[in-house]
Amino acid sequence: MIRGVALSVMLLVCAPAFAESAEAQFELARMYATGEGMHQDPGEARRLYRAAAEQGLLKAQYAVARVYTLGVGSAFDDEEAAVWYRVAAEAGHVGAQHDLGAMYDTGRGVTQDYQEAAKWYRRAAGQGDANSQVWLGNMYASARGVPRDPVRAHLWFSVAVPLLAGEEAKQASLSRDLLAAQMMPAQLAQAQQMAQVCRQSGYRQCD
Repeated sequence: MIRGVALSVMLLVCAPAFAESAEAQFELARMYATGEGMHQDPGEARRLYRAAAEQGLLKAQYAVARVYTLGVGSAFDDEEAAVWYRVAAEAGHVGAQHDLGAMYDTGRGVTQDYQEAAKWYRRAAGQGDANSQVWLGNMYASARGVPRDPVRAHLWFSVAVPLLAGEEAKQASLSRDLLAAQMMPAQLAQAQQMAQVCRQSGYRQCD
């Protein structure tokens, strides 16, 4: 707590110019959100996250999207959340890419579009996001937004399993194994080879 108080004093009093920087605004927003070193103020946290986001700070752009998704310091606003998820996703933020995919998948804040959902899940999956890899596997397995392709579905379930833990890993393994039971031996061998290449390439060569 002492460290938090000292930091808040530095940001708010000792260095007012620095306090206008995006990094300082982000840090202050985090402190207002959690109550670290100052009184908790969700509305001020939202304002500062947005101020930092408007200066182009990537993590703030994702944070302000989450704020609108969760209704922190304001009413829920899925459409505004989608705007900021897209800004961060296009800049390469993996969490934003996954969450934007989920918004298109469910039609929350945007017009439901399974092809767009698959596109953003694929970008996040290519950065090693296991949840996106699982959802992409589900889309290939069910022909939702992409053509049905058991080979690619098995591939994505396979690469996701080692990145997950607990119940999530069990469910991904179950999905993979149920799919494998329906595949021809040649398809299964192809999927396993593709998964190996995918992992070794850091998820860049997965098609």
